[in-house]
Amino acid sequence: MPAQQIMLEHLVALGPDQIAVTPLGDDRPLFKFLPAEFADALVARGSVRIGTLLSFRSVEQHGAARGDPREGDTTAVCHIDDLTLSPTSTLPPFLAKALIPPPEGEAHIRNVFIESGGDDVDYYLYSVAALPDVRLFQAFDCDTCVRISRPRSFFRTLSEALSDWIAQSHDPVASMKCVHYGSRYGRYNPAFEAPGPFVKPVYFAYQLEVRMLWTPVHRPIEPFVTAVPGLSSFCDIFARRSP
Repeated sequence: MPAQQIMLEHLVALGPDQIAVTPLGDDRPLFKFLPAEFADALVARGSVRIGTLLSFRSVEQHGAARGDPREGDTTAVCHIDDLTLSPTSTLPPFLAKALIPPPEGEAHIRNVFIESGGDDVDYYLYSVAALPDVRLFQAFDCDTCVRISRPRSFFRTLSEALSDWIAQSHDPVASMKCVHYGSRYGRYNPAFEAPGPFVKPVYFAYQLEVRMLWTPVHRPIEPFVTAVPGLSSFCDIFARRSP
């Protein structure tokens, strides 16, 4: 049996508080809340502002509904009941942060807790809402809701247009996921190594946020505005808030 499988079998569950991030399961419409000027530019010209996860740590800039000083910060813990390491052992990334296989012979590890924090903010980001909740007009201080039909096609088109900025993937929408609302501290989940960018406190849960993240090809990164005309065909004005 491969060494990595042995490792995962020996990670003992510590209770129900597993940080689990859910990929977007279907292609139902998503929603973007914007001031009218920017909403109209998105619908007419495909104009979008691509943010960075790090920039959303500034509550002063983005306000209390968007800003979060702990964006991207999570801590996971696992319990190793009984494990043997050898020079050829292959460690999952989570364990590799804390354990080093011996240069020769074997090392036996029993009843050890391993805790690892992640401070994962070096991404480009575009956020939308799963539902057009009217509370978001006031929370985001805006007056227009844009409906994005066929969001998978929308984000594939956007990803292709961002080829000079982002690392390309065989699946351009692989990093489009629903945000998990709950504790930033939980037991390790081997199915998802780095949940930090998709975990938010429960008081943001009314936003039902869906995030698209991209890994940059050049650093440092800053937010930027670009126009992708092909996006217009997926967008229309869904609602406007009365003055």
